[in-house]
Amino acid sequence: MNEIQKILCERLDGKIKMRIERHTNAMMRSIQYASDKKTKYWKATKKLGWDFQSLELLCSIISFFQHVISPLSTVANSETKVGLGQSIPLMYGGKIKIDDTNNENIKKTIEAFDKTCVQLRIDRYWLCARHGDDLLYLIGRGYWNDN
Repeated sequence: MNEIQKILCERLDGKIKMRIERHTNAMMRSIQYASDKKTKYWKATKKLGWDFQSLELLCSIISFFQHVISPLSTVANSETKVGLGQSIPLMYGGKIKIDDTNNENIKKTIEAFDKTCVQLRIDRYWLCARHGDDLLYLIGRGYWNDN
């Protein structure tokens, strides 16, 4: 587990931590394969200044987004007729409780995550990449569109 994952996952349930780590590792194996095969998207990503370490950190952020931020956002911003996540609490993992009491804190966390991504120049589309080759395509397409 890299340093970013350790910080992001510090207070998370063990199962969620494991999902994030496995997802990041799977993305990195796919990126390694693209590097070994010297695909055009790997070459473009490399020409844009990305290396394995920065891609691993990005994959960690993407995995955290997909396994924590996105599910929490869905519940925190929903308004169901039966009150799920408001008057009827939901648990995410063994440690995160979503209800009226902490809904605002969850929304602030999501907002802070979004602002951080903007500051780091992480394209919103990159957060949707499920596989390493998808990520390379999304990063590399900027290179192909500019050249």
